[in-house]
Amino acid sequence: MGRTIKNGRFCIYNGNEFKVNKDSDGNTIILTKNDKIIDSTFIDKYGSGVYSKKVSLEEIEELYRYATYAVINNYKVNVEKENQEYYFVGTADCKVAGALGLQR
Repeated sequence: MGRTIKNGRFCIYNGNEFKVNKDSDGNTIILTKNDKIIDSTFIDKYGSGVYSKKVSLEEIEELYRYATYAVINNYKVNVEKENQEYYFVGTADCKVAGALGLQR
């Protein structure tokens, strides 16, 4: 397969790409699994290998969104993830799901 499926909000911070999210208090949080692009200000809050840091929007160099999609039989569907053999796709459109035989 060879491609990485990316969906959601991302940013450039200190020249590197990070996923962007908000915490429960509304603070902007950047996240990565790449420990080679972090410094001592990042934390692995849950010991899961995901490092996070609270940042202000002024610190972010670029902010953008990825939405990966595919066209199957002329229908546009979202690509959510992949494994060794398959791409996992979905749609919120019941007619498209029915036409493609997608399971709920």
